[in-house]
Amino acid sequence: MTDTISAQKAGSNPARDLTSWKEIAAYLGVNVRTAQKWERERGLPVCRGSGPRSRVTTDTGAVDLWKGKLAISTRLLDRCYQWPLGPGLTAEVRFLGGAITSAQIDLLCEYLHVVKTALSVSASDP
Repeated sequence: MTDTISAQKAGSNPARDLTSWKEIAAYLGVNVRTAQKWERERGLPVCRGSGPRSRVTTDTGAVDLWKGKLAISTRLLDRCYQWPLGPGLTAEVRFLGGAITSAQIDLLCEYLHVVKTALSVSASDP
């Protein structure tokens, strides 16, 4: 967990221990099964005791660092990008077909701006 120490030295909040799947899932804003799946499939950092059903632990610093790395990592075969946005909410962008160009990324940004505008207008309607 040296990455956690580096994150603390960088000025972030001190790491808090998470000592069960329930605590880890709550911190991530997902259910326990999703957190366990993320450990298997996405490398969510947890420490385990010995035995098949031993306790798991991690800390918020390690999870935050993992989330940051996840945001920039991609699955090369399907070019899927995912970002946890908050409790129970994950954004996913998947590119299908040919190569991605910077012009297409700019277009995607324009689409996201349209969505943001539509959400703010609907939130202000009585």
